[in-house]
Amino acid sequence: MWIAINYICWLGTILGVLIGVTRHTKKRVIQSLIYSRGFYLGIIISQVVIDIRSFDRHPALIGVSAILTLLIITLTETILGRKQDGILKIKTTVTFIVAAVITIICQSAVNF
Repeated sequence: MWIAINYICWLGTILGVLIGVTRHTKKRVIQSLIYSRGFYLGIIISQVVIDIRSFDRHPALIGVSAILTLLIITLTETILGRKQDGILKIKTTVTFIVAAVITIICQSAVNF
């Protein structure tokens, strides 16, 4: 159950950021930021539960996964904040997507 919640929250976070990047009004970007925050809060909660149960099997992988998750949260805030200011570069969005995929793969390795 926690794994499913984790994946759903990852999907919601990624979609929230990508939808926020494509919006033109500041109000819609802020709305996407709020949705993304809710989803990455779900990621944090589900990841902590999964990590507690899996720490004895994969301690190093869990540490890397936690650091990558914090990077994703930082990138989410940075991307949508820069979009509000009108100074968003495509490099930042591509970095977010690549880091999100790597983090999901890392968390999948912990789960199985």
